[in-house]
Amino acid sequence: MPAFFLNQPLDLLQRVAHLAQPFRANHSQRVCKMQPLVTMFQQDFIFLNQDNLAMKKLLSILPRWLPALFFMTAIFIFSSQPSSELPNFASWDRLVKKGGHAIGYGLLALSYLHLFDYKKNRYWLAWLLAVLFSATDEFHQSFVPGRHPSLTDVLVFDNLGAALALFFYRRNHEKENLSA
Repeated sequence: MPAFFLNQPLDLLQRVAHLAQPFRANHSQRVCKMQPLVTMFQQDFIFLNQDNLAMKKLLSILPRWLPALFFMTAIFIFSSQPSSELPNFASWDRLVKKGGHAIGYGLLALSYLHLFDYKKNRYWLAWLLAVLFSATDEFHQSFVPGRHPSLTDVLVFDNLGAALALFFYRRNHEKENLSA
């Protein structure tokens, strides 16, 4: 969009209002039938104005979602694979796969914490979102050939992965603050 649209929205609105001159109901009252349209344009341009706080806040929050979206997409892709396509790690199979659950949901919980700007009162929300995503992912697995949902995965491996990641992050972060 050209820069003058962002920097001078009122000038553009005055031009639109001038074009609406023939549509005025009564010239003495200076009432424009297109006023709702002009108001709509004004609101849109105010939203696009670079000095608008709402737009700045949106642009500051959006990048914070990227790590969470990345991990949610990766988890979804891994859980979409049919059981026939999953690798077999022989005697290490259960440990690798359940460890993958714990690590994946631990990273997801940390990415949610990043979304909340690492605020101390948001740890519980990061954990809760990770566990809720885990539950929806297990439901999703019920539609994948050869896979089945497991409450144990949600309540034990994913829950513990998220909780332990948040616990160790907080403990490490508090040690850094004490030594500084």
